Amino acid sequence: MSEYELIYLASEYLNRTWSLLQFWASISFGLIAVAYFASKHLHLTMVITLTILYLAFTAFISSIIGLNEHIVAGFMEDLAALNTLSQGATNLFESAPGPVMQVSIVVVYFGTCFGVLFFLWYSYILSRKNV
Repeated sequence: MSEYELIYLASEYLNRTWSLLQFWASISFGLIAVAYFASKHLHLTMVITLTILYLAFTAFISSIIGLNEHIVAGFMEDLAALNTLSQGATNLFESAPGPVMQVSIVVVYFGTCFGVLFFLWYSYILSRKNV
């Protein structure tokens, strides 16, 4: 493949990952809204069901993001194997997120997941105490 094709494909997979993260974040904030506005109407079965569905959805999104990461890494290896690279491709390698940024993204992702679940259960328990 040419340099252009490799960069284009890597960019498409990164955009797909970004779209998945935005969709997941929307679902997360939706669950926070449910926990806040409907806490008095939640019952234990509903909270357990929401927890299981949200965890399954988060695991599914994580697996797709992991797959996309491996695909992009393969494209980047193919790109690095080319004899000559344009300045844009060289800058792409130099500006790729390092380990600190990657760890930060993972911490924020799973921190948000557990924060959403904590707030769901907190809202449920708090609404039961006030009854």
